[in-house]
Amino acid sequence: MDAFVFTDDLLVHVDVIDNDHKELYEITNILLSSSAQSGSMDAIVSKLWQYTRDHFRREEELMASKNYNKLNEHKTEHEYLVFKLEQLTGHLMEEGSAGITAEMSTFLTTWLKEHIESYDRQFALSLSA
Repeated sequence: MDAFVFTDDLLVHVDVIDNDHKELYEITNILLSSSAQSGSMDAIVSKLWQYTRDHFRREEELMASKNYNKLNEHKTEHEYLVFKLEQLTGHLMEEGSAGITAEMSTFLTTWLKEHIESYDRQFALSLSA
């Protein structure tokens, strides 16, 4: 699979969020790479889960501290990802690296990119308003 590349057009210009997004891209690349061995799959999935939870917590705390008026909508979007990721990684844990399907790679790469471009960028723009 081709590398999932974090490009400058995905920057929201809030350092803590941009740094988290870059790390999520890296973890996703490791997970989706064909070089991920079944034995390391548990560790990679665990790292993705932990980092995702940490990122959402940091992002939501920042939004709350700025009294962001769309925080609840943003939280709902995060909850959807957690729900979907739970389904996909459950399958992955059963199947090992063979369980990395087109559905999973498309979901992870598309969701993250679209979330950044719409929800996270919208929050970042509200900071400069």
